[in-house]
Amino acid sequence: MSTNAVYIALGAAGFISLLSIVGVFILHSRLKSLMNGKTGRDLEEGIASIDKKLVAIENNEELLAEAIDNVDRRLRSSIRSVEMTRFNPFEDQGGNHSFAISLVNERGDGVVISSLYSRERMSVFAKHIKKGASDIELTEEEQDVLNKGLQSIKE
Repeated sequence: MSTNAVYIALGAAGFISLLSIVGVFILHSRLKSLMNGKTGRDLEEGIASIDKKLVAIENNEELLAEAIDNVDRRLRSSIRSVEMTRFNPFEDQGGNHSFAISLVNERGDGVVISSLYSRERMSVFAKHIKKGASDIELTEEEQDVLNKGLQSIKE
């Protein structure tokens, strides 16, 4: 082994030693600032406090998830679409005083309410809707507002 190689090896070892010593001093100063005025007991209490807060956060997360599920369940069964149309069922009488309204939820369940107006009387009808269909035949106007209501839910 040549003399130059020995000097290079010693220089590299010295440089690595110097870097290690500087690293130890940096770590020592960081640890000293972390522990400044603290005892081991203070650190344990701090960690225990953080652990308690973490448990509380996890409990709140579970409560929030339950609340969101509850709201989501209730929202699915609430009325999500209201559609209405006015029409004139009798050509010999003027005015669009008759109407049909659909009230349906996310599942397509609800009701269609319609009113037929004439000079002599006014009639109101309610037809139950289950999964987007009625057991009772719907008029053209009732079917139209129901289709619009079901379409608006899909959008």
